[in-house]
Amino acid sequence: MLLRNKIKLGLYIFIMLIILPVLAVIFISINQYQPQRHEIIQIGQGAEGLSDTLRILTWNIGYAGLGADMDFFYEGGRDVRSSYKRSVENLSEITALLKNSDADIILLQEVDIHSKRSYYINQFDIISDIMTDYNLYFAFNFRVPFIPIPLRNPIGRVESGIAVLSKLAPELVMRHSLPQPDFKFPESYFELKRCVLSCTYKLKDGEFFTVYNIHNSAFEDDSQRMREVRYIIDSIALYGTPLFLIGGDWNQNPPGYVQSDEEKNNKYFRPGLLSPEFITQNINLYYDSGAPTARYLYEPYSVASTAVTLIDFFMVSGHFECLDVRTMDLGFENSDHNPVVITVARKK
Repeated sequence: MLLRNKIKLGLYIFIMLIILPVLAVIFISINQYQPQRHEIIQIGQGAEGLSDTLRILTWNIGYAGLGADMDFFYEGGRDVRSSYKRSVENLSEITALLKNSDADIILLQEVDIHSKRSYYINQFDIISDIMTDYNLYFAFNFRVPFIPIPLRNPIGRVESGIAVLSKLAPELVMRHSLPQPDFKFPESYFELKRCVLSCTYKLKDGEFFTVYNIHNSAFEDDSQRMREVRYIIDSIALYGTPLFLIGGDWNQNPPGYVQSDEEKNNKYFRPGLLSPEFITQNINLYYDSGAPTARYLYEPYSVASTAVTLIDFFMVSGHFECLDVRTMDLGFENSDHNPVVITVARKK
């Protein structure tokens, strides 16, 4: 009997230490999200005559789970997700602002479709139901069946991405994969598959104009973000339209931005500076230097003590002039980012 119990114990240990991890790796490998380099989301259904003056809003909504009440374990905090009640309230406030923004085009980052962290609420569907005057487009950049950290309360399933809301239907909508960091096994299974979501429109004079929604790498070395920006600019030069606007969460500060000591020395998130090499005679950068666009997540938000930064802005081709750019300072009540709105006009 004693021998039989030892054999059972040995089999149990073998299953727990060998078989289950192997099965987990096989499951994750089979279900790993592997997007193509370029994917057409929509083609040939655009309406002609996009206005020469456009109001465009960008906002990383933080999956409606990173309001002022939250810290986050990945940035030195403790929490993994907000309460269900607060998540619903955040999404309600976010959609209300979007509804009242009167923007021609809206660029959103961190929109969840089916994620444990946001209680499996399909945020894209809810936004679609409310924003009835807009055409909506979505691209995954994070699709993992299970993230096992932190061990005490795993993040679990994540299905999330970026979205474009547009009053006028574009001619072409595409998802473009960004260069991926050199993640090693098994980390590569659990990381984001960063991308750009582009919408190309026909202007009234028959020319084409492309808007790019971006959400660049956050926690990798700054050289990775440089790779991503260079890839975007090179792709526009090779395949894009001469008239363009790039907006979103760059996870970099604009050239000339002066970082605080807290920003420079934060061991979890260091944005770095966007290289001025990308700002040329035909490309301009626009942002509101008077207000922060993002805050750090090592503690619930406090005006007195929480570090803030500026990483959400616009890059625009020289065919347009900026009439106004403004950060809507909402005190990070419903997201760890503030929305930024730009008004641009076609140069005559």
